[in-house]
Parts: sequence; C-alpha cells; structure tokens
Amino acid sequence: MPDNFLFEAILQKIAKTRRHRKAVYALSKSFWVLTGLLLTALLCYHIDKALVLSATARVAWNGLLLGGGTLGIVAFCLVEALRKLPDSLLAEHIEQTFPALNERLLTVISLFPQLTTPQGTVSTGFSAVFERRLIEETRQEADSLDFRRSVSKKPLRNATLALVLMIGLTFCDRALATDAFDNWLNRMAHPYDDIAPWANTRVWLTPDKKLLPSGERLSLAVTTRGVTTATATLFYRNEQDSNWQKVELRNPTPSKDKEGGLVFKHHFAALSQTTLLKATANDGKSNEQKVIVEALPTLLGFQMKLHFPAYMNRPVQTLPTPNEKEKDSLTSDGNIVAPVGTKVEI
Repeated sequence: MPDNFLFEAILQKIAKTRRHRKAVYALSKSFWVLTGLLLTALLCYHIDKALVLSATARVAWNGLLLGGGTLGIVAFCLVEALRKLPDSLLAEHIEQTFPALNERLLTVISLFPQLTTPQGTVSTGFSAVFERRLIEETRQEADSLDFRRSVSKKPLRNATLALVLMIGLTFCDRALATDAFDNWLNRMAHPYDDIAPWANTRVWLTPDKKLLPSGERLSLAVTTRGVTTATATLFYRNEQDSNWQKVELRNPTPSKDKEGGLVFKHHFAALSQTTLLKATANDGKSNEQKVIVEALPTLLGFQMKLHFPAYMNRPVQTLPTPNEKEKDSLTSDGNIVAPVGTKVEI
C-alpha cells in the first residue's frame, strides 16, 4: 500500500482549501446581506421623509433591519459551514487552476478513496509501486502550490464592490442632507419619542391629555421651529373614520421653551370617540398623535342602606325597598335624597 503519510498531507491541503472556500462564500453572502440592509435603510429614510412613519412602523422597520440582517448573515454562514464539498470536487477545481498537476491529484483522490480510512485494505487494481510513485509525484508537485488559489474570488469581489457602492451612496445621501439624515437616525433609534421629522419648518403636536373620559374638553398645542409661519393646519379624525377633517390655526404665540419657536393652540369642546391628530406647517409634518376616549364608569344594579343621624332615631332604611315580587326593585341607580349627616352603605 502507498504511504498513508504522503496521502494525508495531500488531504490536509485539500481540507484547508475547503475551509477557505467556505469562508470566502460565507463572507461574500454576508456582504450581500449588508448591501441589502443599507438599501432597505435608505428606502426607509426616504419613506419616513415623505410620509412620516408612525412609532409602530418605525419599530417594525427596526425589526426588519436588525432582525432580518442578523438572521440573514447567520443563515448564510450556517449554510456554507454545513455545505458538503467532496475532495473530488475540490480536486477538480485545483486541477483546473494548476494544469501542471496533469490530473495526478484528481487520479489520486478518485482511485484511492480507501486511504482516507484506517483500514485502507481495498484493492485499487494497481501495483503498490505505481501507487507510491503516483502519490509521491503528486505530493512533490503540490508542495509548492497554494491550493487556496483555486477558490474563485469573483463572488467576493462582486459582493465587496456592491457593498462599497452602497456605502458610498449612503454617505452621498447623508452629505446632501446631513441634518435630515441624522434626525432620521435619531427617530429610528428612539421610535417612541416625539422627534419631529426634519423639514425647513419642524412641527410638534402636543395634546394636553392622551386619555380622556367621553365628552371632556381637549386642548392641544402645535409648535413650529425653523422657518416661521403665520398659519398651521390641524388634521383630525375618529379612529373608525378614514376621512381627515382639518382646521386652520392662526395667531401663534412665542414658545416659552429655550429652543424657541411659535405655538398654535386649539380646543375641542368635547370628544366622544378616540381621535387621531396630526399637524402641518409649511413643508413640515408632525408625528401622528392618538387621544383615547373612554366612557365614564357607571355603577348599576346595587342597593343602598341609609344610616340616619342619631338624633332622628330612625332605623336603617334599604333603598330600594326589597320586593320579591318585583325583581327590578332590588337594584338602584344611586339617586337619593337624605338628611345631612346620613351615612350611605352600598
């Protein structure tokens, strides 16, 4: 049998080539994922700039960017790590890269697969002298060769070029509107904060309450900063309605905040349903706000015991008076008339 040590040396070089190929392809696919993430991020930036994404939408975009990117890279790396690359396939690529091997490597790998096992007892049909000489010649020729050069770098070059171009496009986008881009990053990093979308006139809408009982008054302020404006527009609609109503706001007052700006105010006499609000001024748009309206709690179906003052010398009275024949009489709506000092037990 041929010397297993010589054969193992060849297999080790092929194993290094296998690991190198997996690393190259995993890295190239990771670069494609990063390129897709940057493209998705730029798309999110321009959508937010045009439509003003809600807090929920920004959280969803964050999940898509961070979760999708992480899962994509991990998935591609696992696929490459688990991919089976037989010695014969790698030997074929090595032979194509190094014609000087004259197909000796492929012959050794194809004809002597049993040498990879401890037994190595399967007959190849060739004499031991021929086997040893073939392996020695292959080993001598392979010693000076770097089999890793047989791994094509084209996928990695293409992915790197795409990623570099995408990074360049991202920097150009930021350079054209640095403040707007940085403001978008801040909005994405803190989706639930009321960070106004960037514009020449930035707009904030602030209701005095986010939760109201039905029929109660609501006051709100629309604050503008940047390019001044004499008017602002308030849009509102019920949560079940798709049509926005609008109100023109005028006569702003200077803001008392240290950041300055102008403040427009508006009041709703009574809100009966959950209401969505947003405002615009010049080219600026506010984040959408939601005021939840809920019905006041009402006590129904109870009895009251009246404990009169001691000076009246009256027994405890139950309202309404229990009447087994009239079941409705066993409940009360809470309306009573009683002397001052009377204690009521519900």
